[in-house]
Amino acid sequence: MDLFHEYLRWLLALLIGCSFGSFFANLIQLQLIERPIEPSIIGYRLRSRCDHCRRTLNWFENVPILAWFILRGHCRSCRQPINPLYPVVEILSVCVAMISINIHAQPVEAFLIYLLGMVLLHICWIDSRHLMISDTALTWLLVVTCALLLTEGSPVSVSTGLQGALTGFLLLEVCRVAFLSVRGYSGLGAADPKLMLCLGLLMHPEHVLHAISLAGILALVYWLFEACRADSVELRRAIPFAPFLVAGALGVHGIRLL
Repeated sequence: MDLFHEYLRWLLALLIGCSFGSFFANLIQLQLIERPIEPSIIGYRLRSRCDHCRRTLNWFENVPILAWFILRGHCRSCRQPINPLYPVVEILSVCVAMISINIHAQPVEAFLIYLLGMVLLHICWIDSRHLMISDTALTWLLVVTCALLLTEGSPVSVSTGLQGALTGFLLLEVCRVAFLSVRGYSGLGAADPKLMLCLGLLMHPEHVLHAISLAGILALVYWLFEACRADSVELRRAIPFAPFLVAGALGVHGIRLL
């Protein structure tokens, strides 16, 4: 590939990362503030507004990443602070897009990998704030993982992916139901097995077990860290498990690439 096409690929990744990053940033903000229960892509507002004075923003106030820094993080009208979530998600989106084109040269597969990364970012962000995973986000994740499973660049075959999905779902669902029956309260969110089902579609069943084990270790380390910081230990304190499941899956994939 010549230098011109290489620069063109990076420019395309930058444009996709910025444009879709703004979309995901608004989607996360909607779920965090306006619709914390169950957001809908259909109900997504097309025009961005100030979260304080509700003024519709002009086009130059919507330029990804740059607008927040030019406005110094404040609304041009009411001077109230703009949530730094917007530039952070947009920058992360560009990073995910850059990584995606390095993972796969084919545009379709690279775009699906980008969407996978951004949907997982959305799920982890919301779960870390609200301890919940919306059915809408899980549906989009299932669509993206199924599409990746059917591409030529899929890391596993269709039959292996289905086995991995079934393994991940059943393992976490059995643990959730058993814990609820024995202890009388839920020790695992109802959406976590569904999340592992989606992640398992792109993994070998054996690697699913490794990912869940790694997620459990990371969650335990986080719980111990939070317990050391607190004055008293709360055994029933809920922690978001989705970020650890995603970290476990990515960790297993990363170790396999080494």
